Amino acid sequence: MKEKIKNFNIAKSNIGIIAALIVVVAIIISVIVTIIRDVKDETDDQTKSYITQAVSDMKTEVNNAIAKKMTVLTTIGSMTSSDYSDASSLYEFYTTNEDMLSYMASCAEVSDFISISAVLYDDEITPSGAKRLVYDSENDEIYLYAPIDSGDENYYITIVGVLSKEVFSEIVSVTTFGQSDNTYVCDASGIVLGGRQTKVENINDLFSSESFIKTFTGTIKSKKSGYLKYYGSHQMYVCFAKLSYGKFYVVTLVSASNIEESVSGITENTQKLMLTVLIAITLMFVYIVYFNYRYLLYKKIVRERLNIYATQSHSLSFDYKVVHNKADYSDNVLDFLGYYPKRELIDKNGNIDVLSKESGEVVKNLLKEPFNEDEPYKSCDINLIDVFGNEVAGYLRFSVIKKNKKVVRVVGTIKIIKQFVKDSRE
Repeated sequence: MKEKIKNFNIAKSNIGIIAALIVVVAIIISVIVTIIRDVKDETDDQTKSYITQAVSDMKTEVNNAIAKKMTVLTTIGSMTSSDYSDASSLYEFYTTNEDMLSYMASCAEVSDFISISAVLYDDEITPSGAKRLVYDSENDEIYLYAPIDSGDENYYITIVGVLSKEVFSEIVSVTTFGQSDNTYVCDASGIVLGGRQTKVENINDLFSSESFIKTFTGTIKSKKSGYLKYYGSHQMYVCFAKLSYGKFYVVTLVSASNIEESVSGITENTQKLMLTVLIAITLMFVYIVYFNYRYLLYKKIVRERLNIYATQSHSLSFDYKVVHNKADYSDNVLDFLGYYPKRELIDKNGNIDVLSKESGEVVKNLLKEPFNEDEPYKSCDINLIDVFGNEVAGYLRFSVIKKNKKVVRVVGTIKIIKQFVKDSRE
């Protein structure tokens, strides 16, 4: 019975510490999970931002390259358009005037066009005067259409420049993500019109997954720009952006490792912060475990010393914590009283019960009196109740520990003057 009581009290006294450790472990796990999730989210956000900016730059560069060719055509068309008031006369000038024909031929040669010519404006080809690219699949040539404003919000003619696929590929070949070999210009159906890898006829030939091809085809038709992750032999990003000249797109394929290398500098500080926090939390946890170990060891040593003192002095030692209304006794309490007394010394009515009601009143009055340096202890005679209900004379000697002028702890000893006598009926 004695051993069970000891084990119960020791376990019960450590519930708070065990609970605190469980809370700390839970917090550590929560923080680690949160940090990992935040780093992943931050990496994903930075990757998305980086790719979006790179795709935008890629589109701008290709648009600018095409715009330079368009400028040649618009310059030719603006030379004499204001001198003619109707489409037929203007068209006749561009198609019959020897000087103009010679000039257009020389411009074509200098600008690497196969030819430059004029046609009557067709709103179906270039709606609202928009400049357009048109792919001629039969001749494998790219047509650049530049409608010419007549000056009165009407378009009479369109200057057309024809480029070979090889020249167009050279024009639109750009360097993105540190490479140029995997950048293509294609139409909405995936037919490749330009890029360094001219052997690729359709952009979809680069993908082995039918489901990805379906997703990519649908996405490229519904969005102006974006990227998709493709998992082939290794992960890569398929980035695309719609050009300003009809339904044509610039598409580039880049390895995920290249992207990660580019954004690694952005996430490096986040990873360092995560490592610092993890180290700090680990050290805190180790400290708490060590502190708990030292505290339990200290409690054990103090209790052993208390028991040794109580045994050698033939007295009963006690330690009462006011806040918890709990009293701990030295292990020899069973030898003195024959039972382990209740730990709560104050009942619900506020009465002190130091093993007997009469003794409680004596102690209560003594606690009201001030302690001074000359008399750090209080003492009095008390009556204890043994296991048989008999009164046992004792002598109480105690002191108090205060915090903010309030008693928080009462410690002392009880000297048994007369031990209890076993019932004669035994």
